[in-house]
Amino acid sequence: MSDLQRRSMDYWRDHGYLVASVEHRKRFPARGKPKCRTCGHMPMIDIAVDLWNCFDLFAIRTTPPDIVLLQVTSHSNHATRREKILSSGEAYLCKLAGIRILVESWKKVGNRWQLRDEE
Repeated sequence: MSDLQRRSMDYWRDHGYLVASVEHRKRFPARGKPKCRTCGHMPMIDIAVDLWNCFDLFAIRTTPPDIVLLQVTSHSNHATRREKILSSGEAYLCKLAGIRILVESWKKVGNRWQLRDEE
């Protein structure tokens, strides 16, 4: 999980939400790379996979009731992530079900982190 995701989890928890990461990692052998000559270990590649290729975090609160799916990113990647969600059929179904969807980007201004949410 990235530093920005941890920052978002803390933010939503501070606002009374139960938050969980819905991103998982897949490991594959690195093709074309040789095994270690000493121990025989095969180099591996880690790939992060988001829920439905769109969402990093799931947040829920009971009072007032709210369910939120979040895509967390840096400020410079905000527009790319928005387009990814807008082109997702799964995201469309979630909106029809009444689930809020947010693209949440972080930017460091001076010594402070600044949050931008876009629904």
